[in-house]
Amino acid sequence: MRCEGRRLGHFRGGTLRITCGCGHSGDVPVLALVSRHGQEARVGDAVATMRCSGCGARRVKEIRWLS
Repeated sequence: MRCEGRRLGHFRGGTLRITCGCGHSGDVPVLALVSRHGQEARVGDAVATMRCSGCGARRVKEIRWLS
């Protein structure tokens, strides 16, 4: 499920898989994002500040929710 525009509180847990433009991806627990940004924050805004651990860039290519 693509989810950039949804609010974090919509997901009720689970994990987001975030893929960088370089192809590297990582999984982040939704609850970790909620505790940092709040339930009303949009997913795209919450991950916009993240850096890729592979290349160091901030080029989010895709965000998917994994139940």
